[in-house]
Amino acid sequence: MKIDINENVYVEIKTIGKKNKTTPSKTDINLCLNVCNKGLTESGPTYSTRIRIAIGDYCKGEIIGKGEINKAAKLNLQDCIQRVKWSIKEIPLENTRTTQQILKWLKTSCRLAISRKLPVKQREIELKKMSKYTYDSVMKELLEGNTNICKQRKVKYPLTSALLTEFYGGVNPRIDEVSKEDMGKFKKFVQSKKLKHNTVMSYLSMVTAVFNYGVEKDYIAKKPLPKGFVEKSQRGTTVALSNKDVKAWISLNDESLSRSLLTAKHAGLLMLFTGMGYGEIQNLKEENIKYDENQDFAYIQKNRNKTKVSFTVEFADAAVHSLKVLRTQSPAQDTLLNLPSIEYMLRELKKIARLAAVTKNVTTYTFRHSYAVNWMDNEGSLEDLQKRLGHTDISTTQIYGQISMQRMARTSKEYFNKSIIHQVYPTGTLIAV
Repeated sequence: MKIDINENVYVEIKTIGKKNKTTPSKTDINLCLNVCNKGLTESGPTYSTRIRIAIGDYCKGEIIGKGEINKAAKLNLQDCIQRVKWSIKEIPLENTRTTQQILKWLKTSCRLAISRKLPVKQREIELKKMSKYTYDSVMKELLEGNTNICKQRKVKYPLTSALLTEFYGGVNPRIDEVSKEDMGKFKKFVQSKKLKHNTVMSYLSMVTAVFNYGVEKDYIAKKPLPKGFVEKSQRGTTVALSNKDVKAWISLNDESLSRSLLTAKHAGLLMLFTGMGYGEIQNLKEENIKYDENQDFAYIQKNRNKTKVSFTVEFADAAVHSLKVLRTQSPAQDTLLNLPSIEYMLRELKKIARLAAVTKNVTTYTFRHSYAVNWMDNEGSLEDLQKRLGHTDISTTQIYGQISMQRMARTSKEYFNKSIIHQVYPTGTLIAV
């Protein structure tokens, strides 16, 4: 295996098997580091990995045995090589221009990477340097400038670091020292916090993303997560607002509401009239509002925060009115609206619900759900709804295809009036049989 330092120099990592002196039937696995500079190879240090296997299970630089012991040995060797790789990548090129300087660096940095041992004077310096591979530092590196992670989710990532630090007794772990056993126990630890199932799974999926990033950057060889670490989210029962609920919500007098309640009222209506989630209206921009002159039709087109899937939805007059009210209340610079956090908004929406005598459990998602249910109840198609909601897969949209009692009653009456067989008997009131 070759690790390039620059276009002329690379470090060659060789796996060497050496017969154990005390137990001749065993082979000790060592790593030899050689430096090749402009075609000239200089032998470097050799370190023991402390991996010992049967002599017949090692051949030509590879562990060929298939037992459980050899599987564990392969993983340990792979992990050891990965530590050497990111240690080599830390070589300061400005201070290590000659082969001898590079070899000197390898003797110190790779000694720690392989054996975890250093002379006392150098130990603290090296450990401090390697602290960049803690879970917290890798997490921050992942979040820095990553546009694929929405703002709301970025805020929650540090909570996973705090949970890991608490789990490890006040120490934020290095990601190369975390084991599958640890992560199995960590999952139970988070579950013991009595959080909602979906919240726990959300935290665990963030932890998974950090370790995936560590693998991608070669900080670790393999993510240390047990099978089934992240389970499926549980779909809760979401209720839609009825026509009566919506009328009561709209009828609340704007002038009688405080500034925060007025913002909550019209934020809810904007979501209801467009089907957008709270994150989408938070970062809505002028460029997202389009107008088709040929069709005399205004619409919103943007990408969903969560999936980055593009969606297009009509920009009805009612939605325009709510947007204008929100802009008057809290003008913004980069976005059209300056809205509070989702947690704060949730509290204010529940206050509005109480004022409007809406007895349902109102959340920010209630309005998006109500938009979808209302669309289907008025004979809209699933395909059109998928484009409006920005669902990646239509199977997600199909939940709204399930017939509602309102839709069943209306379509049944239409069917009864048209069907000959249902007009054989005189109409009457349904009674219990």
